[in-house]
Amino acid sequence: MVGIGVWVSSPIMRGSTERYLDTMSSVSVTDSAKFDYIRRTDVGRFVAEGTLSAIDVVTIPELPRPYSYIRKVQEEYRLHTETYTTTDDKGHTTVHTRTYHSWDEIRHWTYETDSVSFLGQHFKAKEVFRYRPAKDTTIKAEKRLFHDDTRFVYYTCPIIYDGIMTGTAKDKTYNEPHFKEGKTIDWYFKDAEASLQGGYILFWVLWVLLTGGVIALFYCLENRWLY
Repeated sequence: MVGIGVWVSSPIMRGSTERYLDTMSSVSVTDSAKFDYIRRTDVGRFVAEGTLSAIDVVTIPELPRPYSYIRKVQEEYRLHTETYTTTDDKGHTTVHTRTYHSWDEIRHWTYETDSVSFLGQHFKAKEVFRYRPAKDTTIKAEKRLFHDDTRFVYYTCPIIYDGIMTGTAKDKTYNEPHFKEGKTIDWYFKDAEASLQGGYILFWVLWVLLTGGVIALFYCLENRWLY
């Protein structure tokens, strides 16, 4: 099992090492002039640190300021009825009915920016960033005649994020750009090193557990050799 582990781990570690070296060779960028330069010169892999800003911000009358993303949800406070069954010590079953209220979504509207700016360059928002909206503190409720209560809940994203963008500068463009919120260039390189070491350790931890399982199985099936 140890020999097989060494044989299996070798190509895995080679692949991990290649990805690590590829990551560590990334060109670091922190200003707009250099960010444009690496695009024009096709430098390859890069990691750039800066601010991602929404260009065409979105607004709705109910909210006081602009955002990069807004999800407006209409909910109704509805009455629900459900049945459930219980069984006593003697095996007798009883059907019960209970009622409860809950806020249920009945419809929603989504507004989001189409393009963003990073270090002076424009990108399609969906290509570089995945929104993680947070529940806004603004909740508007109203009472409708002959209907249940209704309210509007808002989920929003700010127009500015600090973080890093990774990708490849090739053919005079940025290929597969990906923005990571709240990260720094220093974190990027340390994370690559930690992933390399952690992957190697994790493999051997799992392999030792597998080896122990194989030994235990062998003992259970072939234990007559002990006599």
